[in-house]
Amino acid sequence: MAGQRTVVCLVMHGIGTYASEFDDESLRFDADLRTRVQARLGDRFEADIIWTPILWSDAELERRQERLFTGRPWRGAHEFVTSALCDAATYQYFDGPRYKNSNYQRVQSAVHDAILKSEAAVRDRGEDPATTPVMAICHSMGCHVFSSFAWDIINAPERVIGSEGTP
Repeated sequence: MAGQRTVVCLVMHGIGTYASEFDDESLRFDADLRTRVQARLGDRFEADIIWTPILWSDAELERRQERLFTGRPWRGAHEFVTSALCDAATYQYFDGPRYKNSNYQRVQSAVHDAILKSEAAVRDRGEDPATTPVMAICHSMGCHVFSSFAWDIINAPERVIGSEGTP
């Protein structure tokens, strides 16, 4: 169709644990939203959209958390506090040598990798990533994550994984 244009759609989850379901598209955090958008757009979804879910939560941290909870009578309340509230507390920028091993850096890397994947998909369609619109759909903590990434791109590009001068 003449004038048709690809749009990259980055989708980010909120607080919580999502790594165990991420590889199964039907269970993933974005499954309901993707199904609804596909139903609305029909064939245009595959033709026009590069749908890129971003798992920014750390899978290794989630595995350690699960071992802590297994068989504990206080699982519910403790799991909520550590899985939900701790995401926000542990996602902070560290300056200097601590940056390379920080959760902030791991999250930045996950977002950066997803963007590179999207750019490759745009190139595979014969289009230019530099002129392709990008839309971010983020929930809760995902809004903060993406906002921090965007701020770093504009104001502190040296923090962005893969850019020159990355700490």
